[in-house]
Amino acid sequence: FFYPSTEWHMAQPFDCFCGTPSCRGTIGGARDMPRAQLEGLWLNGHIRELLEDRDAGIPSGNDSDPTAQALRDALKAAEHVVEAARSALRSYNEAAGRGNGQQQQQQQQQTTKNGINGTKAMGLLSSASREQPGAVGAGRNGASARELGGEMGGDTRAA
Repeated sequence: FFYPSTEWHMAQPFDCFCGTPSCRGTIGGARDMPRAQLEGLWLNGHIRELLEDRDAGIPSGNDSDPTAQALRDALKAAEHVVEAARSALRSYNEAAGRGNGQQQQQQQQQTTKNGINGTKAMGLLSSASREQPGAVGAGRNGASARELGGEMGGDTRAA
């Protein structure tokens, strides 16, 4: 199998020892082979396009050096961390801000009204009312897995 026919870049090129007159020597991706070595061989359409771009001097998005790629990956990971920290801070502030009675009462009325977070119209206790009043996190801690999955979206009725 001639890997450069379908592979643009190979992380670990290898030496071919077939000994035939048509042997290409080191087998790597098409990106790393001169045009003369690829002439007359079947190449996938996307490989031909990438070779045309390479020969025309158009840089490919896959052609970046490993350091630049590592920095892009680190930046993407850092952005995810920032988003998670923002979400945690927002959740904490919402939980801490529920200390005043009016917000907690509104939340309790809303919970009773829409039947989510363990509260039902039949008078069952919600998870928030089972906790000690005034405790950190005594309010709602966010959407439950059942809510996110659509199980408790108001389309079901108590039996």
